[in-house]
Amino acid sequence: MKEISLNNVQDRLLDNLMELPNKIIQNHDLEHLPQIVLHYLGHTSCFGLEKAAFFADNPEFDHLLGAAGFHKNECCFGAIDDLWKDPNAYCEHMQKAAFHIKIREILKSSLKRKDIDLGDSDDLKHLAEILDIKNPRFLSWNLKHGNHGVLIYNGLVDDSSNRLLKKAVSFLGFCSISF
Repeated sequence: MKEISLNNVQDRLLDNLMELPNKIIQNHDLEHLPQIVLHYLGHTSCFGLEKAAFFADNPEFDHLLGAAGFHKNECCFGAIDDLWKDPNAYCEHMQKAAFHIKIREILKSSLKRKDIDLGDSDDLKHLAEILDIKNPRFLSWNLKHGNHGVLIYNGLVDDSSNRLLKKAVSFLGFCSISF
């Protein structure tokens, strides 16, 4: 039996991340591309998240919109590439996934417009409680058109993986998000 080393895990993660831009380009017209990309990032072959909630914050129109949700217990695709083989089947599955539905129903006032620290916000902590995300971590980054991405997640304990996830979430910015 082949032993899995930390280097093999890191190499697999980097390979998966390097493939993601091409997968996004090939599927750019999918309506539910943010869900697929979030699932890809959350999958055990990438970051192995337990839960993740992606929000698009639009300060100009004063709203924070739930864009996609990932819950490892709602994942029905084994291999990470299975969801790209038939993305429409994956999207149909996600439309029935309770955690994702809960995220998509969230529409609040913009947090960025309030000029709060998105890295340590009581509003984000409250959202994490509502979503039952234990020991949440928060990421915020710029999206196109003056919007901001917000990710509430758990499942990572390794600081180097957290730093890499902070870079990888920018791939969500290449997905169209309906406000």
